[in-house]
Amino acid sequence: MITEKLIDRLNSHAAQQLVARVRKRRRNALAVISRCCVVTTDDGLETREVIFDQPPTIGQLTERVGSDAWVVSVAMKRTARQRRALAAE
Repeated sequence: MITEKLIDRLNSHAAQQLVARVRKRRRNALAVISRCCVVTTDDGLETREVIFDQPPTIGQLTERVGSDAWVVSVAMKRTARQRRALAAE
């Protein structure tokens, strides 16, 4: 005979699996729409944002901004699809 405790445990386990699946899919979706934004400065007064698809290596960053630039911040940001298309061109 199936007890009420067994049904409750199975329901709880199924709910935990569903939550884990939803979290994983949300992380994947956020990774797809997020880009790495590196804010740099050359003179300490003006800053500029450089967008990368993934967090860049030091070599990749140096290629894009030069060796004299200072990194102010690095953050993952959600970008609009149009901006990503323009960045790819």
